[in-house]
Amino acid sequence: MKICIIAFFLIMQSVLVSAYDISVTALEPIFYIKIVSVIVLLAALVSLSKKLSETHKKILFLSIAVPVALSTLYLAFHTITDNASSATKGPVHWHADYEVMLCGKSLDLINPNFPRNKIGTSLLHEHDDNRIHVEGTVSMLKEVSLGNFFKVIGGKLENNYVSYPTKEGLIEARNGEMCDNKESTLKVYINGKRMSGPENYVPYPAQQVPPGDCIIILFDSSESETTDIICTSWKAKGWDYDGFDREENTIGDIEWQ
Repeated sequence: MKICIIAFFLIMQSVLVSAYDISVTALEPIFYIKIVSVIVLLAALVSLSKKLSETHKKILFLSIAVPVALSTLYLAFHTITDNASSATKGPVHWHADYEVMLCGKSLDLINPNFPRNKIGTSLLHEHDDNRIHVEGTVSMLKEVSLGNFFKVIGGKLENNYVSYPTKEGLIEARNGEMCDNKESTLKVYINGKRMSGPENYVPYPAQQVPPGDCIIILFDSSESETTDIICTSWKAKGWDYDGFDREENTIGDIEWQ
């Protein structure tokens, strides 16, 4: 009995997390699985009563069997169709490290509010680690672009503008504004090289960083086409921009060198 009660409260907490997380929609199997789990546990608790008639027992059995069967069928159908139609042909787990620096100061993204443990969506998020996480089935690659990452965390990234939600509030910078009394511009460097239209960039498909990308977002008065600023994860693995070498990759119409 005690185990059932504890399990009930744990699953209820998980359901509440899903409800709080706007990235979990009513079409996602996990949403229904959690609801069915609550129904099954409630039925199990009721079944412990010694005063149940045969009719009540049949109702309890159906209240368990029918939701479980329907959720299982939906899970199987959703998984098959979702994977077949996705750009990645199934779930992926990609990472890219990044740093946002405005006027020489590194910015720290806001922390998630309990009960969430991430900023963003289930597919595209950050875990208080300066790392872009792509976790799940990617229907279209533009869903996991750098611009969309900034959007889901509550900011914005364009060729000449950036906004970033920090613990001190939303920080914004636009080309032509001043840093240390000098007119400054926004630069985005992918693995040391400056990129135009960075909002459209899709991170290299890799689970480990490196070979996953090192992305530096810099707002200052410099105008270099390259940068020496390097991600901590790259330094730890002995990678640098001069010796940068990884396998080429292609998904759909996107190629990574």
